[in-house]
Amino acid sequence: MVSPSVKFFADPIHGAVNLADHELELVSTEFFQRLRWVKQLGVSFYIYPGAVHTRFPHSLGVPHVVSLLISGMKANVIKYNSLLQKGLGSDKFEILSSEAEKELRVAGLLHDIGHFPFSHVLESAIATQVNPTVWDGRHEKIGETIILETEIKDILLDHGFDPNRITNFITKKEILSFAHNQMVSSAIDADRLDYLLRDAYFSGAKYGMYDLARLTQVILPIKIPNTEQELIVIHEKGVPTIEQYLIGRFRMYNQVYMHKTVVFFEQVMRDLYRTVLETTDQIFKHPLTYLNNPYELLDFDDNYFITEVRKIANDEYKQELGDMNDGCVRLAKILTQRKVYKTVLAEVDYYEEKSVFSEHWNEFEEQIREEYEKNKLPYGSVIIPSPKKLLITPTPPLVIGTPPSEPENFFEWMKQANHDVTQQIVLITKKGKLKLATSENSPGLLLSLLSKVKERHYRVYVEPKHAEYVKHIIDKIFPGRRQLTLDETEKPET
Repeated sequence: MVSPSVKFFADPIHGAVNLADHELELVSTEFFQRLRWVKQLGVSFYIYPGAVHTRFPHSLGVPHVVSLLISGMKANVIKYNSLLQKGLGSDKFEILSSEAEKELRVAGLLHDIGHFPFSHVLESAIATQVNPTVWDGRHEKIGETIILETEIKDILLDHGFDPNRITNFITKKEILSFAHNQMVSSAIDADRLDYLLRDAYFSGAKYGMYDLARLTQVILPIKIPNTEQELIVIHEKGVPTIEQYLIGRFRMYNQVYMHKTVVFFEQVMRDLYRTVLETTDQIFKHPLTYLNNPYELLDFDDNYFITEVRKIANDEYKQELGDMNDGCVRLAKILTQRKVYKTVLAEVDYYEEKSVFSEHWNEFEEQIREEYEKNKLPYGSVIIPSPKKLLITPTPPLVIGTPPSEPENFFEWMKQANHDVTQQIVLITKKGKLKLATSENSPGLLLSLLSKVKERHYRVYVEPKHAEYVKHIIDKIFPGRRQLTLDETEKPET
């Protein structure tokens, strides 16, 4: 566990979380304190009023979950020692060492340090403004820069940590240790285990609730035969818990993270940010500014962003925005006044089937751009989220075929098939055999079914007075499309 010198924080999810002295030093930095002003669920509070929690408590919760998992594995190594003696290790595992726990707790503490305002909302907009070979807009890259180029690096070095190892766990540039990487970034990692419970609690949508205590009783490390690598697996008795967790995660995406009105407000915010960046540098700084000088990020939080949005809505940047002012004002007022457009298309492709939507989507977006240019539609009157961002898959990547259950042959098969075993959920049976949780021979019926589920969402939102015109365009471009099941008379959510 953490060192004896600790500070305790009351937490609504875990009861109490504690921090060692070196962790408290990291939390006390300006960069970590900034997370108090970055909402965990972006703009979901427009739909779920209680979802105003921030990245700050989540970042405290992740190292707590790390310690819960490691404590559970220590007990389970003793409990299931007879399994481990069958060529899968003994009672000595590096992942269970105090050094590993300290390192993983720090990685969990800092994993979100580079988030932009409203968390993930702006990332795809940032990606359009920079060279993709330099930066894909994701927060892990700027988090790496913060850790390696600010006082956080000095704190880590002072306490014997390797900053580059910490960032590797966060960015996944290189898999240094299978088990270590699983704890920070995998299908069942400390990050997801915390945010599901936290998001379900604060949003009021209870889909994400699962039995964390039970999970700690069925998780254990094994040695990969003929290697020095360790892997975290789940005892087959834990299948009901894993099913509960994965179903909850799927439902949270379906009902909260990708709620149709949440998606609408997120896209409005992205469109506004991108349009302003492309028009002027007098309102928001170019994203590369923060990558080149991470200290510039300190002032860029939710409060700063929404203050500028209010100024745009109040027509205070008319000169700077020029011809794009009216469109930006329209988008800004959606955010400041909570205006919800009419949903004229809300369809789902299941199992990623090829459909009329996937075949003609680019054509539809091009048509809307032409309507803007012809001034038949005012800019910002149509909101079109990218379907690429609206894919829901409840389980890890599906593996084609069934690997052999003998441990040595299992890992050789996974290696030959070029599958990343750290991103899979591996089950260990009572007889010491290994199975993929989502394979055909999985002991969990629901796990096998969930592995086949994929949802690609296609949505179009239109300012009410232009709805009929855009529906006409949709009917022209998507002939023979499925009948809309949406109730066109429904009122916007409150």
